Amino acid sequence: FDNFFTAQVLWDETMAEKIALFAQANPDYQVVVIAGQGHIIYGYGIPSRVARRFNNQLEQISVLLGVQSEKLAGENAIADYLWEHLF
Repeated sequence: FDNFFTAQVLWDETMAEKIALFAQANPDYQVVVIAGQGHIIYGYGIPSRVARRFNNQLEQISVLLGVQSEKLAGENAIADYLWEHLF
């Protein structure tokens, strides 16, 4: 795990760059990204990196599936919307 953080940042930056390039080249399209929670929770990862590329002028919505409410403690909202499964 020595380089985990560096690898995670590089991965998030690469995904954000690809999203930004597509969105800029195709302004009439909506972009849907399916990513693991580690890439979106608390507004970090992909969402913040895409926002930075657009000076916060691009509307983004994060939906987190299958989260349990007891895991929601944090400084920022974990996501814009939560979808919780009850079995």
